[in-house]
Formats: sequence, C-alpha cells, structure tokens
Amino acid sequence: MLPKKPEDFHQAYFICGGRETAAALELELEKVFKTKIAGNPEVWRFNGEVGEEVFGIEESRALAEWHSRKALERHRFDIINTFSIPHEAQNSLLKLLEESSAGTHIFIIVPAKDILLPTVRSRLSELKLPAAERSSAADSSDFLKLSPPQRLKKIESIAKAKDRFAALELFDATIAELRKLPTEKQFPLIIEIEKLRSHLFDRSPSLKILLEGLSLLMP
Repeated sequence: MLPKKPEDFHQAYFICGGRETAAALELELEKVFKTKIAGNPEVWRFNGEVGEEVFGIEESRALAEWHSRKALERHRFDIINTFSIPHEAQNSLLKLLEESSAGTHIFIIVPAKDILLPTVRSRLSELKLPAAERSSAADSSDFLKLSPPQRLKKIESIAKAKDRFAALELFDATIAELRKLPTEKQFPLIIEIEKLRSHLFDRSPSLKILLEGLSLLMP
C-alpha cells in the first residue's frame, strides 16, 4: 500500500497495472503530499496512447533532460505509465535511478514486472494499489468454452482497438485457467502461449495475429 507520510516514501517504485492505475496513483499522491498533481510543473508524465504505449529511448532522454533542470518545489514526481520499455530505455532509466536527487519520486507503471530488467527492478520497490488489481479469470473461462470461430469473433474488438492491455489480460487469464488442467495437458500449451505472449511487448506487434494464435491453440 501507499505510505501515509511523505517522509516514508522511497525514491522509486514500480506498480503492476493498466491505464487506470496512473489516475488512482495521482489521487493518492495528492492526499499524502497535499498538493495538486494535474498542472503541477514538478510532475513529469508519460501515459502512452493506444498503439503508442512504449516508453522508448527518446522518452527516457526527455525525462533525463527534465531532471537536469532545477526543481522549484521540495518534491518532484515522475509517473511513467507504459506497456513496454525496451532494454536501451531501461538502461538509460537505470542511470537516472542511480543519480536522482532527494525529493524525487519515480513511479513506473507496467502491466507485468517481468518486462523490467533485473538491474532496474532491484532499484525499485513494489507498490500495490487496489485499482491495479484486476482479474479477467471469468472472461477467460468463457473464452475457453467457445469454439475456435467464436473465439476469433470475440477477439475482434481487442485487435481492432489495438488494446495491448486487454490482450495481455486475456493471455494471462487464459494461462491461469490452463494451469488448472493436469500437468501433461497444460504444459505444452502454456509454453506455446507464453511464446506468443512475449511478442506483445514488441514495439509494433500485430495483435490480430497474436490473438488468432491464442484462439487456435486452445483445446
């Protein structure tokens, strides 16, 4: 949970969540720090739009440039809400994490912690917010019961919207459902699904192809 006092905050956190998580985080920060986040010149945000959810090297450099400017207030906040962070951008962030001054609070919101490099993750404390805890298990259970043509129909809206967060939820919930099967049945399927899942974090994946692959793999 979020610390109750400003002095109890660590320098940097990661949060597993989606698009709604940043708004929930900002509300909590406003309560604790007694300051407005919206319009605050000491707040730097990245909140990728649909189809542009990758925090890349250019964004990392922009953040580093912003940090090079003198802070106007006692506390400064970086809120990065992203679906994916390429390794080169993470390495750039690593330097920022090592050199950030006192009073700087960095929050990196990602859909899954395994996309963070171990060297980056080791410098971040995990923070959990109620708004970030969502489950698609029920949807996945229904998904598995559908025929292949029905599954293909169901994924059309996700692919059309280019919603990687929704796609990831479906992949993860499907894997969770498959783990309920006997080991000999679930193991080969999960291996293949995890291969497809890994491509969600590519810079420009084809959600249609990945979701179709998930649909057709299911028993």
